[in-house]
Amino acid sequence: MSPALTAALLAAGLAFFAFTMLRRLAPLAALRREVRTDRMRERIRERLLQAGRDGFTRVGLTKITIAELARDAGIGKGSFYQFFASKEELFLAVQEQEEAAFKATLVRELERAGSGRAAVRTLLLATATRLDEHPFLRRLLEPETLSELTLRVPPERLAAH
Repeated sequence: MSPALTAALLAAGLAFFAFTMLRRLAPLAALRREVRTDRMRERIRERLLQAGRDGFTRVGLTKITIAELARDAGIGKGSFYQFFASKEELFLAVQEQEEAAFKATLVRELERAGSGRAAVRTLLLATATRLDEHPFLRRLLEPETLSELTLRVPPERLAAH
């Protein structure tokens, strides 16, 4: 066998081996991309939630645009809809986060209360001061916000809140 033919066969064998290995590794690479994509999507979603929290607190639900929310999150306007169907849905997602954080804090404070009377006082004080400490939640009580939510969000979604 000539050296050229030997080199050609060796090259073909290596190419076949590489092709076979790539086929075997492709599912792993796809899985890594999927995990990376899931992490990226979660980071973008968190940025959107933060942009929503900041924007809704600053100007309110009715005055902020999806373009502004997307820009503040560092994504394109069209990409916003991969995460939320509307700015009202983003608003409700932010509200859910705020509510969960408040409940967790309240539970910790109630657990520290020494008596039933102290627990009631803690509950009333936390509820009364909540709006002062959470400007986002003040926006929830504005008539234009309530109107926008009732017009644009399905009743069953609002009932969950």
